[in-house]
Amino acid sequence: MLGNGAFRFAFTNPAAATFTVLATTNISVPASNWTVLGTLTTSGSGIYEFTDTNAVIYPRRFYQLRQP
Repeated sequence: MLGNGAFRFAFTNPAAATFTVLATTNISVPASNWTVLGTLTTSGSGIYEFTDTNAVIYPRRFYQLRQP
């Protein structure tokens, strides 16, 4: 969590790839009902980072990554 309430996560992946970030407040709902927040691509260094600026309005939120 950042000071402004946003949530940031980062990960590495050795191969350049595109990922889709999804979120939900109820982990038991089917993945097809999760909200797409955006896509991630690497700058070439293999480090991916995503910031959810809307996390501040959710007391609990779950995240999922998909690779097309």
